[in-house]
Amino acid sequence: SGAATLALSKVNVAEVLRDAVARLEPRARQLGSRLVALQGDGLLEVDADAARLTRALDNLIENALVHSGGSDVEVGFESQDGTVRIFVDDAGRGIPQELRERVFSKFFRVPGTTKQGNGLGLSIVRDIVNAHGGEVGAADSPLGGARVWLTIPKAP
Repeated sequence: SGAATLALSKVNVAEVLRDAVARLEPRARQLGSRLVALQGDGLLEVDADAARLTRALDNLIENALVHSGGSDVEVGFESQDGTVRIFVDDAGRGIPQELRERVFSKFFRVPGTTKQGNGLGLSIVRDIVNAHGGEVGAADSPLGGARVWLTIPKAP
């Protein structure tokens, strides 16, 4: 579970995202999507449990791919005050405003989505990110669908 003891180390954000994109590329192709890693500051580091952060990113990206309707999915990050914000954008149906908190709850699925899944993916992301002292959220994506994001405290 996300609340177990974290094995923290300095993690390069650009690297961990590049690896996640490479790992999920075949899944993207299978779903008729293209996975794009946006450029960001290659030196940004977070204090994180690399294995758990990787799991959170995989779930975040997989979720976007499944709900993207075959559109491109973009993965990026930016420095924001004392944190790094990692975001995944798609051009799918988006997440209605009133459900944006609930998509991170266990077993919750947006009504009307016929996609497979047990409704656990984003709740796992939330648990892992909370254990790191970060936050999760959903918003409108510049691509027209959903942007799901997480923040992790920057490494000192």
